[in-house]
Amino acid sequence: GGADCNTPVCPTNACSGHGVCNTDTGACICEPGFALADCSGTCPAARVGLHEYVCAGHGVCQEDNECRCQHGWHGPACSSECPGGAANPCFGVGVCDGVTGECRCAYGYAGTNCDVPCPGGATTPCSLHGQCARDATCSCDAGPSTGYWAGTACDACANGFGAGNCTDQCSAANAATNGTECLCHRRHLQRARRVRRGLLR
Repeated sequence: GGADCNTPVCPTNACSGHGVCNTDTGACICEPGFALADCSGTCPAARVGLHEYVCAGHGVCQEDNECRCQHGWHGPACSSECPGGAANPCFGVGVCDGVTGECRCAYGYAGTNCDVPCPGGATTPCSLHGQCARDATCSCDAGPSTGYWAGTACDACANGFGAGNCTDQCSAANAATNGTECLCHRRHLQRARRVRRGLLR
């Protein structure tokens, strides 16, 4: 208002009866549980015991009419505990989403609640040769720079690869792998022995 239209003016509805107008800024300071510019909106509430509380007493009502939940709680009204409980959300090895309650697991852990160590152990998931998925399964590395790995915990060379950190390819015709190194087929070993004895050329 004012002659130059630069003076802040409070809402004509007196902050809907649920707040106090700051005459310096023209903005409403809403009572707990009320939101929006004129305090006409209410944040979600939930019953706790015999009483009903805004954001279930486990969050703060935001200006956008939504609850911002405290650590360990989630949901529109912050009325649900995160997996693992409010005191230990995601079992201490993940971060709980305050809206969905979904756990984002820390390195080395998997599962819906982050309570399952990855194959190979939490400190060396997938034996450091692959990626641990949400369902606690490993997707093993397979490339010339990383090596070609296999096994539940990516702790063995893929078939056809051996020494050199599983980067060396075994001869397709004459060798296989025992998980860590190339092994000659029995037929090839017998031929090699006969050559050494001078029986074959």
